[in-house]
Order: sequence, then C-alpha cells, then structure tokens
Amino acid sequence: MLAGALLAAAGVWWAVTGGLYGCSAADERLGPRLIAEHVLPAPPDGLEPVGPVESGGCDEDDRHVEIWQEYRAAGPVADARERYRAAAVAQG
Repeated sequence: MLAGALLAAAGVWWAVTGGLYGCSAADERLGPRLIAEHVLPAPPDGLEPVGPVESGGCDEDDRHVEIWQEYRAAGPVADARERYRAAAVAQG
C-alpha cells in the first residue's frame, strides 16, 4: 500500500515538474543552441538580415522551440516576393 502511494506521488511530481506539461531545462537551452549551430537556411538572394537571429524560448503548451530571422528586401518588394514564390515552388 505504501509503495503504491509513493509511486502515485512520484508520478504526480514527475507530471507537475515538466514530465507531461511545460518545458524542461534542455528545451529552454535548445533555442540558443540552434542559433549557435546556424540551422536556418540562407535567404533567397536579394534579402538582407535585420538584426540577430532570435529565439522565443520554449512554448509551454506544445514544448516546441522557435528561432527566426527578420529580413528586408535589398531591392523592390515585388522582386523579393517573386524570389520567395519561386523558392516555395522549387521546394514543393
């Protein structure tokens, strides 16, 4: 009986501390690690990075990490839009 209660308490503790919900310490470290490893693909020609690659941390609901880079068009916006369209078509 005592063993069952201890197992149940351990299961509740595991679930509450990130086993079922929320981000672990490893999840929180993933964004900066992805940035350091330069995992984002190069942008299509004609786009210039604006600021550094950023991380939004870990989403507590889904346990997923996002990183992103903002860009601006080096020339007319219509040219950048066409390059992105062509890149999307080429990637299926």
